[in-house]
Amino acid sequence: MKAIESALERLPAKLIWIRHFLRDTATPTVYRDVKDFPFGHLCDFGQKHHFMRAKGMTHETAYREGVQWICNKAYKASWNLRRVWKESLGYYPPVFVEEPLGDAFHALQDSFSASHVVRKKSGDLYVITAIHIYDQSNKETHSKHDSDWHGSMGKEAVLACRELTKIVVMSALQKSDVNFKQTWETDLPLISQTPPEGGE
Repeated sequence: MKAIESALERLPAKLIWIRHFLRDTATPTVYRDVKDFPFGHLCDFGQKHHFMRAKGMTHETAYREGVQWICNKAYKASWNLRRVWKESLGYYPPVFVEEPLGDAFHALQDSFSASHVVRKKSGDLYVITAIHIYDQSNKETHSKHDSDWHGSMGKEAVLACRELTKIVVMSALQKSDVNFKQTWETDLPLISQTPPEGGE
């Protein structure tokens, strides 16, 4: 996965073991759709897994739930990676870290798909201005937009996953649990943006 390779390209030799726990984030990222089939995509609780909005939900609420889902899953991945390091759990299967990070990646990548959101460029950023509802009209073009990763949004999604990976790894290696938590409180707001105000 490009984002992982880019995030870990300058990893010191003594930290090569981290690659073992991040070598296949692509599978759990895609598998989120399988875990939510068929009901998660249709139920209100499952919309945040794919950065979408339930019927009757405001754009701001959907945004906050989606961002919180990404943060919670990335935090879990980082904490699990930290446990591997601090508790010498190198024998644990990579899915211990890859699964929660894959869940975070899935929602983060979906937040750059035209099937899920509307983004408008503002300076150097592509800001979310609306979040779609997964209904019949959305289903008709959903797969097409989700598979279109060759344009600017695809590149932005890779960059976002790269930066999230850096936060996950950097915080996992903090000397103390206090520093670990401070890293998340300081760095995670960087992946979020002003909640959308638009209506649909």
